[in-house]
Amino acid sequence: MTYKLLKKPYVSVAASIFYMIAASLFLMGNSRAEVRILTVPGEFSDQKSNELTIKIYVTNDSGPALVFTPPPTIKARLNRVDRAEGEEMATVLRLSDVGQQGKPFQLAAGQFRILSYNMTLPEDIQRGQNLALTLDMVGGDDHAVFVMIPPEWKSASSLVMASNEGQRVPKSDLEQDEAAAPPSFFTNFSGYEPIYFLYGTSPANAKFQISFKYRLINPHSELTRKIPWTSRFHLGYTQTAYWDLSSESRPFADITFQPALFYLYELENPAFLPSARYFSVLTGVQHQSNGKGGLDSRSLNFGYIEPRATFSIGDDMQLDLRARAWVFLGDRSDNPDIGDFRGNGLISVGIGRPNGWMLTSELRGNPGTGKGNIKVNLSYPLNRILSRDLYFFGQLYSGYGESLINYNRKDTRLRFGIALYR
Repeated sequence: MTYKLLKKPYVSVAASIFYMIAASLFLMGNSRAEVRILTVPGEFSDQKSNELTIKIYVTNDSGPALVFTPPPTIKARLNRVDRAEGEEMATVLRLSDVGQQGKPFQLAAGQFRILSYNMTLPEDIQRGQNLALTLDMVGGDDHAVFVMIPPEWKSASSLVMASNEGQRVPKSDLEQDEAAAPPSFFTNFSGYEPIYFLYGTSPANAKFQISFKYRLINPHSELTRKIPWTSRFHLGYTQTAYWDLSSESRPFADITFQPALFYLYELENPAFLPSARYFSVLTGVQHQSNGKGGLDSRSLNFGYIEPRATFSIGDDMQLDLRARAWVFLGDRSDNPDIGDFRGNGLISVGIGRPNGWMLTSELRGNPGTGKGNIKVNLSYPLNRILSRDLYFFGQLYSGYGESLINYNRKDTRLRFGIALYR
């Protein structure tokens, strides 16, 4: 690979050699998931900004298909090479594309994916200065990225960078102090259930949903270094609204609020399930209510467990299987027979491509009463058209209990719209 930047007079021969040896290995938490990381030249977001973008190639050179989950942040240490040894600053690189957070992707043999991470350089940076940025990657390996600031950097759009595994910047007390580089509040958020706005075949049946999960304990904290499993606790929240756009005041027919507290255990390429590339178990408690009082009040609480597995089935296709079983907790006086219509379990099957069509079918019900529902989602990414993470989203719902207010009424709804997360 040749860069025109190497013809610049301020680039040393050593920098060229660094490019040639820039590929470095690191081992993820699962010993079967081995990928190769290559760091390439970064650039400023604009000519007046100190925001630096570092591009990372994640590759699978050979072997079976692998699964990689981009970390939302990467801890790093910035050292000014031409200053006193040990003078460094703890910093954090953040994944540029928020839509990629928490989304594992598959790499077949020979495939690669490019990830971009941003960081803010110190305001007092000077022309011609040399910097060493040490990335603390997954698996405990450090990756030193060397940055040379061009003499004309105030008007240049690029920096010259090279990467070399194993070169470590002298550590200081800053690395041990989490307060030196506090994680952003938003880096602990990720997708949970689909996020969409759908318009029904009738204006009275519009529907939208927002959903997210929040990791309670920072995975890079001192606590999780000592007790890794503590980073798996999450808060979840989903809100589904049914909107009557046919009435003059545009009222909400019903809103379902669904806060949850759960523990999420994930494995990539699990050894006990060789054909799966991803496996997880989620268990927790959830509350559902519509926030109304009197005869319209609906609420319930339940504890649940949800295993999930994703399989590669060839031609970049994947098969996603999910099941959930739950038990009702506490008082159900405002809807005592809701179990007759919703049952105590569901199964879900999804098939498609991570970067293409995805079809998901979910069946929920009570075999004893013969009542339940089926929900089918069809989605397709629109990033090639709109250059952002948006999806065409269609949904068919048929059966009982789409909304809490009408849990004992049977309906069939067909809706189409846009999703931000699927």
